[in-house]
Amino acid sequence: MNILPIKQCVAFGWRTFWAHPWIFIQAGLAVAIVNFLFSLPGDVLEKASKVATGTEAVQLGIFSLIFSLISLVAYIYLQMGTTNFMLKAHDDAAHANLKDLIHLKGFWRYVGTNILVLLAVLVGLVLLIVPGIIVSIALSFALYLVIDKGAGPINAFKQSLALTKGNRWKLFLLGLMLAGINILGFLALIIGLMVTIPVSFLASVHAYRLLSGETSSVPEEPVVQETASV
Repeated sequence: MNILPIKQCVAFGWRTFWAHPWIFIQAGLAVAIVNFLFSLPGDVLEKASKVATGTEAVQLGIFSLIFSLISLVAYIYLQMGTTNFMLKAHDDAAHANLKDLIHLKGFWRYVGTNILVLLAVLVGLVLLIVPGIIVSIALSFALYLVIDKGAGPINAFKQSLALTKGNRWKLFLLGLMLAGINILGFLALIIGLMVTIPVSFLASVHAYRLLSGETSSVPEEPVVQETASV
């Protein structure tokens, strides 16, 4: 079993971002702009429907609902595209391209996996907070597997459980470290998030690649091999 080297993941994200910062900043701005443009009509119509009356209010409410659904679909595609971009940038940042943000395959697989993961986490949270956190960590690679391997919801669910087994505590610590980094990014006049978000995403993808055996560890902190599992 591979023991996840937390510092290596963060260091990889940091080095990769600063090796090619402009492509990550461009990608972040592109995602933010597209998300804003798709959400704007629904927000405007929703506000207008609140002050309108009678038939006009009903019509505006219907249009607001339609645009909200369009915005939701666009948001899901943005999530898919961002994941695809980060996976490719992790593997070869020098050739990462904004076209990688467009990933149209597997929409329903992605939605189905999202729903399955959400339901599992909700069940865990209903039982107790801690089981919900454990489940969310155990399934943290499910959506990567949908984009990266074309896995269906059930297979992504099972494969994520297998990949994270024995390293869930390490992944929890990695998540805490990345959360702290993003808090610092927010405090840095929010602009720091343009650095910390891609660094965090790359660190998470590196953890996924390491645990799936598709990336070897660097000499600074080699992956330790153990025979026992948790």
